[in-house]
Amino acid sequence: MTFWHVLIISYAIIPDSGLFITKEFMYRDYQTCIKVSDRIYPLIYKDYPDSMATCVKTSVISNAPMPKLRPKNLGK
Repeated sequence: MTFWHVLIISYAIIPDSGLFITKEFMYRDYQTCIKVSDRIYPLIYKDYPDSMATCVKTSVISNAPMPKLRPKNLGK
């Protein structure tokens, strides 16, 4: 099964102020979340060095294997 992952990006508008802005973006899997983070975060860090980004697994299923139909001749 695959679970949704949330990319959390937090950054301080004013350094050392303790005031952080947090944005969350949902992705269907961890690999996609990391790819996006690797592309976006360097741009944010350049202007906001007091920032962080992380991908967190949720408990919500984004993809699961489909069950197979039972054979019609089962038990006959």
